[in-house]
Amino acid sequence: MDISFGRIVYVSWCIGNLYYVMNKKFTEDGFEIKSYQQKTYKVWFGGPLVGIISEDSLSRYGNIINLEEYGMRTIYYIEQNEV
Repeated sequence: MDISFGRIVYVSWCIGNLYYVMNKKFTEDGFEIKSYQQKTYKVWFGGPLVGIISEDSLSRYGNIINLEEYGMRTIYYIEQNEV
């Protein structure tokens, strides 16, 4: 396994920023940071083609051969009418 120092620093930076976002309720300019969770699925489309798709997107694909629950993801957002 080839893991460079740059990758480790980048992953540490991402984890630190994720922790910062998850524990922050408002942006620096006062907008509320909201969140919701989505279930994700590992989806097989045939042959070697595999993807991770959210539960909201499953209906967009008609060529799904098989799927299994993959996990949860959290979406962070700011309401558009607030900006």
